[in-house]
Amino acid sequence: MIRKAIAVLMLSAGCAWAQGEGEWISLFDGATLTGWKAAENPDSFRVEDGLLVAHGPRAHLFYTGPDGSASFTDFEFEAEVQTLPKANSGIYFHTRYQESGWPGAGYEAQVNCSHSDARKTGGLYAVQDVMNEAPHADGEWFHYRIRVEGKRIQIWIDGEQTVDYTEPADLNRPDRQLGEGTFAIQAHDPESRVLYRNLRVRRIEGGFTNLFNGRDLSGWVRRGGEAKFEVEDGAIVGHAVPRTPNSFLCTEKDYGDFILEFEYLGHATLNSGVQVRSHSKPDYHNGRVHGYQCELEQEGRDRNWSCGIYDEGRAGWLYPASDKPQQEQAFREQGAETWKNGEWNHIRIEARGDRIRTWLNGVARADLDGLEDRTGFIGLQVHGVGDSSEPMSIRWRNMRIREL
Repeated sequence: MIRKAIAVLMLSAGCAWAQGEGEWISLFDGATLTGWKAAENPDSFRVEDGLLVAHGPRAHLFYTGPDGSASFTDFEFEAEVQTLPKANSGIYFHTRYQESGWPGAGYEAQVNCSHSDARKTGGLYAVQDVMNEAPHADGEWFHYRIRVEGKRIQIWIDGEQTVDYTEPADLNRPDRQLGEGTFAIQAHDPESRVLYRNLRVRRIEGGFTNLFNGRDLSGWVRRGGEAKFEVEDGAIVGHAVPRTPNSFLCTEKDYGDFILEFEYLGHATLNSGVQVRSHSKPDYHNGRVHGYQCELEQEGRDRNWSCGIYDEGRAGWLYPASDKPQQEQAFREQGAETWKNGEWNHIRIEARGDRIRTWLNGVARADLDGLEDRTGFIGLQVHGVGDSSEPMSIRWRNMRIREL
């Protein structure tokens, strides 16, 4: 029955899903709890016969992913679930790890057929509930689907929609608002036993716009230095000019919270970076560009700073911190392993509130919060060089941004 429901669902919604959505990511390998971190009562979760079992005192199992920093914004989540009599559980999303208690961040999609709680499976707990009668029976597998896009939450059970909720713009509960976060499975109480299998997710990458049109430099302005910027084969190319200061090609528009993605191809000995939330004021060092920079190094060597966060024109290195030598060593070694020397590298930068995070070729790199600047332009840096007769050029392409 469950396979038929899934097939009908995919056929009816396949065209809508296909645009702007990533590959499916399996969250559970069927053998271990690798990629998950349990809080409060870890023994309440185990693997039995290829199933994830939630049974025991109150606990929550948080998805951390392969690198410990899993986070999702817009997504499509699916799982197959089976409840036993008196079972109660839930699937949290946009949440974050906490040592004990009911998760304080995110939303809960309810799992409950015959528990005394009147809120039943398929409801958005205490927000848009399914009351009194569950859309499934105990002892049978059913399909759970959750979709979050922007401020809209949708839930389906066996292909039947149970929730369609849009978060109001004036909602005043900071921890329980849509933004980003991970998933958590709930073990409710010792009498509750719930089985999960085939847990998977894929990101919805809709809402991106091109930051560069691929033809000319419309929307960009040069600040400082004398490097030459032009467009070649759909890429922005920056040519270094010897004995000149750092040069920047900057967006005319300022950006606050966003996700920025692009590909980068560097020169073996030319340092570079991408500015975010940056500024250039006439009364600051004769208009010098200053602000947060996602560092880009071209050589792998045995160490690499790429996707670290540097405060250009001001404080210098922010991440890795100069007073944490072990963090710095691990960061630079990881960079050398991840960087593709002489090839296009994929960079992702997320700026949200006081926090900036970076990824290099899909690997999480910097994660820094407590930042003061919340808006500013984006800038492409060509670092200054000394005397050199060797042509030095760097390239950016496929630049797209999603404002949050």
